[in-house]
Amino acid sequence: MSREFEITEANGVTWVYTPYHPDFVNLMHDMGAKWDSEEKAWKSKVLDANDFREAMKKVYFRTDAPCETVTVKITARDELYMSSTSYVWGDRQLCRLMKNNKVELCDDVVIVDDSMARANGYEKGIAYIHHQPYLHVTILKGTVFKLSDVPKAAVDHEIELDKQREATEGEDRNWEIEIVSTNVNNEMTDAAIVATVRASGIQSLEELKAKLES
Repeated sequence: MSREFEITEANGVTWVYTPYHPDFVNLMHDMGAKWDSEEKAWKSKVLDANDFREAMKKVYFRTDAPCETVTVKITARDELYMSSTSYVWGDRQLCRLMKNNKVELCDDVVIVDDSMARANGYEKGIAYIHHQPYLHVTILKGTVFKLSDVPKAAVDHEIELDKQREATEGEDRNWEIEIVSTNVNNEMTDAAIVATVRASGIQSLEELKAKLES
């Protein structure tokens, strides 16, 4: 079973398992959680499962419970850059700077078309380019990405950001966004099942059996 989005509680400690995201790392530090390198998870004796769920929603637009996800194609309408070391879209990093100063795609991200970038002399649709006054990880104009298992809420968020940018700054939208397919993730972790049952007011196996038999 994947532990990519899971919360567990044991011996007074709450653990949260998520994919790497720089914003989540910063949020965990701000909240006082500790990183366990062996378990590859954040942990806390103070924060509970609901605290971690709220943090997950801020960054990943999902928790450990099932959510509606989509496969999406996004096309850069211009040359785009966000920071010196990575570019984040929706719930994930698209690409990041490696130690050799090469820009590489992140997990679960596929470039399906970067012909425009290649026609302009670039090796691929992502590069490390100078934008005054610094070098930045850059998405080149016309590059098309395919992303799977993206929360629909994350896509809606990006669409709204582009609309706001267009309305307030008078700039064109950064992305053409096409939802290719929709999927409802029905896989629940044990912790999510327990949380869902408890949220219904059922506190014990006996209560659950009585509810099912009634």
